[in-house]
Amino acid sequence: MNSLRDELTKGLIWQKAAPLSRFSSEEWRSDAFGTLIRFADYGDRKSPHGWEIDHIKAVALGGTDDLDNLRPLHFRTNATLGGLLGQGLNAMNSTTRLGTVGLDGGGPGNSLLRS
Repeated sequence: MNSLRDELTKGLIWQKAAPLSRFSSEEWRSDAFGTLIRFADYGDRKSPHGWEIDHIKAVALGGTDDLDNLRPLHFRTNATLGGLLGQGLNAMNSTTRLGTVGLDGGGPGNSLLRS
């Protein structure tokens, strides 16, 4: 994020995180899972308080880049959720391929069960 528009978007998304009474809300907030994040640590996966912009409904599942579908999320949580989504999509694709192709490979001369 280096353009003015991107910085404004980042600020708007930051406002969605919950403010904490004992910290400056401009610097510290908590994400949707209650994890402490720091505004200055955006995109920093080496910081214990780094955060990223997450799609609430993944683009792969029909989500958009609209502000209503974006939220600040601690980078570890974001990575975990993304990994789980990837595993789920891979499992769905594997099931679909097996269901479509079938065990015989999908046609004459393509049997996977040949002896």
